[in-house]
Amino acid sequence: PLFALWNNRNTLGAILVRAGRYRDALAELEACQAMKRSFTDDNRFSDFVLFALAHARLGNRAEAERYLKQTRALPQSPDIATGVEQRL
Repeated sequence: PLFALWNNRNTLGAILVRAGRYRDALAELEACQAMKRSFTDDNRFSDFVLFALAHARLGNRAEAERYLKQTRALPQSPDIATGVEQRL
């Protein structure tokens, strides 16, 4: 099933952020976080960035800043694409 995989829910969260459906995006990202998976710093980075974007657009400044701070605290990724994103 489509929603059985955390990365599908993360991707849907990203699509919803891009579509301006921030509350729906947060619901998907929260569901994604609740799913059993092995967390890596790279997939935490993706989740944290999306949470920060959605909260910022909803005017939840404190929450956006909290997720942004968590994003910045992650170690540099060995993955080239994620490493570039971290430096932006």
